Amino acid sequence: MSAEKREKYFEKVLSEKLEEDVLIFKGDKPVGFMTFGKCRDGDSNSSWGEIWGIEELKSREFTKISLWVLEENSNARKSYEKIGFQHDGTVKELNIEKELKEYRYIENM
Repeated sequence: MSAEKREKYFEKVLSEKLEEDVLIFKGDKPVGFMTFGKCRDGDSNSSWGEIWGIEELKSREFTKISLWVLEENSNARKSYEKIGFQHDGTVKELNIEKELKEYRYIENM
């Protein structure tokens, strides 16, 4: 995505409050960021938050959290299952230089 398209994207989502972006620091050095907001899944409602940052969403008033993880990423899937997420049977197909499947995981708050 070009810098111009990315800038327009951020202007839209931040002005319309579709997501929030948070910088993560280690000491005084920025080391990353996370994004979170309303769930974008077509079968969700306004009480769902989408996972871009688990702990931040848990501090909000969402009743469910969803996240997407690649089928072949078994370590991540096991980690999410250990903290209470369950695959709800929803699968998306992606094509990022190869065919991939993403599994949706849900945690009830």
